[in-house]
Amino acid sequence: MKISDAELMRLWREGNDQGHGYAIGDEDMSPRQAAKDGGLEAIQKIDPEGGVVGILDGDIIVVCDANGPWAVTVQD
Repeated sequence: MKISDAELMRLWREGNDQGHGYAIGDEDMSPRQAAKDGGLEAIQKIDPEGGVVGILDGDIIVVCDANGPWAVTVQD
């Protein structure tokens, strides 16, 4: 089942609000660069501001810019 880009962003915001977010990559990296640096695979852009989604060890992870790249596992 494909999750829509809007739903992925909603899940990222919800997870982040619940304290499930974590820094990934270096502070000056784009979300895409940080996702690649963090080992995510199948990276796709999901947000006009540069947010991306990728897979790491079977988990779906969204990385957005929140004063630096910030990741939230949205589905494990």
